[in-house]
Amino acid sequence: QAIAINDTFDIESGWISGAAGDNATSGFWERVDPIATSAQPGDALFGPFCYVTGQQPAGSSNAGANDVDNGRTTLVSRPVDLTADPDARYEISYWRWFSNSAGAAPNTDPFTVDISSDGGLSWVNVETVDPNSPESNGGWFQHSFNPDDFIERTPDVRLRFVAPDFDPQSLVEAAIDGFRVSYFACEDPTI
Repeated sequence: QAIAINDTFDIESGWISGAAGDNATSGFWERVDPIATSAQPGDALFGPFCYVTGQQPAGSSNAGANDVDNGRTTLVSRPVDLTADPDARYEISYWRWFSNSAGAAPNTDPFTVDISSDGGLSWVNVETVDPNSPESNGGWFQHSFNPDDFIERTPDVRLRFVAPDFDPQSLVEAAIDGFRVSYFACEDPTI
C-alpha cells in the first residue's frame, strides 16, 4: 500500500469552501481547531485542525450560533490524480462528522458526498448519510470506497461534501478530517 494523498488539514492544501448553488447564510466550511458544542466536535482526529461547518464563536454557549442555516454549504477537495498507476487499485477514505438531531426540526437533512472525474463539472453520489441514521447524531465515522465503482480514472478527480439545512430547520453541523488516497500495486502472478 502507498499513500498518494494524506490530508489532515493542519496545513492549507488547496481545498475549497463554497461552490455554485450554495445558499446557506451561516455555517460555511472552514479549516479550524474546532470549539466543541453539543453538535460539533471539540477536537480534530489528526492534529489540531479539521474542516467544520462554522466555528463556534469563542465564549458562546449557543450550539446554533454558527451552524448551517437556510440552505447548503459545500467543501470541495483538491484535485486527485488517479492515473499515476493504471494497474493499481485505488481507495479513497475520509472521516466525517454529521449532526442534525437537534433544533426545531431534527433528523430532516441528509449529508451527501459526491465524486467528479471532470474537475467538478458533473457529480456522482458516493454516499448519503440518512438524517435518521445513527451516524447523523455526531461522532466521527470513517468511510472508504473504490473510486472505480463510480467514475473513470482521470487526473482531476474531486470530492465534495454537502451539508444542508432546509426548512423546517434543524441544528446542522458537519466536519471532515483524515482524507486519504491510497493505492495498492497489483502483483504479477507469474513471478
